[in-house]
Amino acid sequence: MILARMLMQEKKFSDAKRLLTPITMMRNYSGQASLLLYEIFEYEGTSPRQRSTVRAPIRVLETQKDYSRVGDLYVRSGNNAEALKNYVKAAQKGDAISVLKAAALYYLSGKHDTARVYYKKAIDSGIKDPKSLQWADYQYGKLAKNDEYLKKAEGAAVQSQSCRIAAI
Repeated sequence: MILARMLMQEKKFSDAKRLLTPITMMRNYSGQASLLLYEIFEYEGTSPRQRSTVRAPIRVLETQKDYSRVGDLYVRSGNNAEALKNYVKAAQKGDAISVLKAAALYYLSGKHDTARVYYKKAIDSGIKDPKSLQWADYQYGKLAKNDEYLKKAEGAAVQSQSCRIAAI
């Protein structure tokens, strides 16, 4: 799969497909290989909705109970309702980033009260990525009208900017 990624970076997609296709049949690697194939199809401009092969990564990842990646695939294909279902499943298993993604989809669908609850869950779940935590603080602060979280988000932005300046 590493070689396939390298070939993809070099835009040698047909060679990458030849390597990945048999790997999709291997139980331990089929989900990752299928995702890479999906990325190739996406890059080539093949409509994911028209490709029967796109269903394969979703089936494999659902079998492996990798609901976060299944959600990502559904978002890419434009099916936010199915993506949300899978992000919620991943969130129930403790995936903090999936909680944040579910919150964003609830927000985009106009369910702001539910989005606020999920943004708070994301904050409480211990997101490790500072930018994701800053975003959750900001969104929660905005939806809950809570200045404390807005100030935390602003403080994280200032701190991040200071680090970039110091690196120069």
